[in-house]
Amino acid sequence: MSFTDAGLIDEYRLTVDAILLRGGTPLYNRLEEDHDLRLRETKPYDTGTVLLHYRTMDGAEPNGEEGT
Repeated sequence: MSFTDAGLIDEYRLTVDAILLRGGTPLYNRLEEDHDLRLRETKPYDTGTVLLHYRTMDGAEPNGEEGT
């Protein structure tokens, strides 16, 4: 079982670079179930890179409120 499937990760910060590849390795492979994420923030950089900040739908928000 992965940390993701065990519910041990409550947020993800992904950096996306604007390039095209003909192949590659999946970021997450063989998860046991789908995981709903909520986009919390995007931050574009002058280079074309974008930071994506996601929280899990069931993760508590930093102020103590439950995610919906």
